Amino acid sequence: MLKEIQKNLMTGLGVVLLTKDKIEEITRQLVHEACLSREDADRLADELYQAGRHQWTSMETFLKDAVRRTLSSVDIGSRQELEKLKTKVDTLQKRVDLLEDTRDAAEST
Repeated sequence: MLKEIQKNLMTGLGVVLLTKDKIEEITRQLVHEACLSREDADRLADELYQAGRHQWTSMETFLKDAVRRTLSSVDIGSRQELEKLKTKVDTLQKRVDLLEDTRDAAEST
């Protein structure tokens, strides 16, 4: 009975989305309805919580890898490349400002 309830909860509710409070609420309800003993309910709650944490970690890793692969295939510059370009633009802007100041000073005389 415990395995069947666990399987149905994992499939139907999506263990990743279950919070610890929600798991405890569900198991309390099952104990109240006499579907499970308190020990089985505690074990089920722990198993669901651990399974959810594992699935969350797996999903997080998968998503990070997918984003990393997508970004590398889109040819978007890295943070370092953007910082180098910003530095170059700042340097060029200073040179342009200096040249304009020199030209303005020459025209004034």
